[in-house]
Formats: sequence, C-alpha cells, structure tokens
Amino acid sequence: MDLSDPSGDILSHLIEEEDRRFLYHLIYKLEEKEQKVMLLSMDASMTDQSISKVLGLSLSNIRVIRHRAKEKLIKLGKEYNIITMNSQNKKIY
Repeated sequence: MDLSDPSGDILSHLIEEEDRRFLYHLIYKLEEKEQKVMLLSMDASMTDQSISKVLGLSLSNIRVIRHRAKEKLIKLGKEYNIITMNSQNKKIY
C-alpha cells in the first residue's frame, strides 16, 4: 500500500481493516461451533459443503449455525454501538 496516495483509498483501507479486526473480536465471543463456522467461511473461504465435512456436521446445520452466529454478531455490534439501523445491510460473511 502506498501511504503517499492522496486519493483517500488509504483511509478507506484502514477503516476496513479496523472493522475486520473488531469483527474478529466479536467472533471470539461466540460459541465454539459458531466461531469455527464463521472463521472457516471468512479466513479459509471454504464452502458450506467443505465446512460440513471438516466439522462433521450436516450442511443444513452449518447454515443454521452461521445464521445464528450472524444474528449474535449484529446484536453484539449494537451493544458496542457500532451497528446502526443503516449499517445492518453490510455483509457479514
């Protein structure tokens, strides 16, 4: 990354990185299964089917776990005042 870039992309990049770090902080507040599903989805970019095989859970169970984890992350984000009604539409893996 070129720090001398005057376009403002640097600031956007830094904000995005900070948001991602905080998301990881929140993920580690979830239950272990939820953590694993979210981290495998985000870090390893694994498909639901691959996660299902790795964790030994059904495909539908992986989807339910991810859905519940996302709901909990939104709730935690609201508790930390980082998620507002306008920002709820942001993608959480």
